[in-house]
Amino acid sequence: MAAQDTPRTLTLEQAMQAALKQHPSLQRTDALVGAAAARARQARAGMLPTVTLQGTATDGPLGAPAFGPLGNPANFGAPPLSVQGLAGDPVKKQFGGGLNVTQTLLDFGRAQHLFAARKDLQQSVEQDAETQKAMVLVSVQTAYLDVLRAQQLAAIQQENVQQRATTVKQASVLVEAQLKAGVDLLIAQANAAEANVGMAAAQNDVRYSFAALNNAMGATTMTAYQLDPDVGMAGGQTGAKPAATVDDAMARALNQRPELKSARLLLQAADQTIRGVRSELMPRFDAIASLGAVNPSGVIQNSKNYAVGLAVSIPLYTGGLVENRIAEEKQKREAALALERETVEAVKLQVARAWLNVQTREAQVKSAQEQVTAASGSLQLASERYRLQLNSLVELTDAEAAAIRARGVLANAQYDLLQARALLSWATGDTYAHYTRVRK
Repeated sequence: MAAQDTPRTLTLEQAMQAALKQHPSLQRTDALVGAAAARARQARAGMLPTVTLQGTATDGPLGAPAFGPLGNPANFGAPPLSVQGLAGDPVKKQFGGGLNVTQTLLDFGRAQHLFAARKDLQQSVEQDAETQKAMVLVSVQTAYLDVLRAQQLAAIQQENVQQRATTVKQASVLVEAQLKAGVDLLIAQANAAEANVGMAAAQNDVRYSFAALNNAMGATTMTAYQLDPDVGMAGGQTGAKPAATVDDAMARALNQRPELKSARLLLQAADQTIRGVRSELMPRFDAIASLGAVNPSGVIQNSKNYAVGLAVSIPLYTGGLVENRIAEEKQKREAALALERETVEAVKLQVARAWLNVQTREAQVKSAQEQVTAASGSLQLASERYRLQLNSLVELTDAEAAAIRARGVLANAQYDLLQARALLSWATGDTYAHYTRVRK
């Protein structure tokens, strides 16, 4: 029965892989990537032929008005061009059909530029999805470390409870021997009760940390796991060698971060869109091939008609429509260029902040270790002095509190450092680069 209650093991790597599979934000970005890919395929359709099949059937007395468009399919089987509404038509009681094929021969790159722009936009959305994956991964890292932090703080509180219980026993012996006043025992019991409250709060922090870890993995539950306390440098498994200087870290980030790749692709898409809109001022050549057949009629001499044609469209005047579209797309390109610069500077600032944060956390760990050493020595001395009745219980409890605080500060400092390294790994793009290689 005890074996069944043992939480299953969950490594940091397993937590990250679970998040990549089930996190709802990644499912959302995957859907956006699919939509962008569909838009690219829509643009590609402009370079392919279109095939339509038409059928028509009419009935009525000869010479009576008829509703258009009829576009007599016997006339080369071409698409109907008649005016909508009432129209005179001498042909009645007929039926027929036509197969029409239209292919753009030359549009001066309009369809090609549109397709290229959509492909760049698709790839930009893909990089946005990669950006979200990196965010999910670093959130799993920090949540995993938060659980380990909470567990260590709970262990410290457990030791505090035991220490305070020992002090209660020691005070009780001295009071019973009438070597200490009864107030010492009351103070010791109050401190023990306070320690139990702190222990309960620490245990609840562990439960909440597990809920946050499950949330980071994509499904908020209270499920607890047996975690790996040896998560290693940077709180992750990237295996990347830390950058030697902040400038090296920035250079690595500018080369790896998917946000920058997305911004560059948006700029490329803007360039292609401008070229595509400009081509709308140029002529367009379309080839048309039609094959149709209708039932024989006295008016229609040939019931099996076919034809080929060439359609030329030359824009002479658009009222400034195309020109202003070009102006609009140029402004959008300027916005894309500014976004790229803005993203570069934001990434550099993130790296600088993460780099300096690591330096600060390393110094805090060193200071906290010295505090623990000093507090532990003070507690040992105070405990021995109280046993020898050389000091008061207040001095002992103060030493106990200082030792607990110092150990808590050290635990927080150590996990703050691991999280700082994880954020630096994310800021430089190492986390993203590692898991991109793993997926490949």
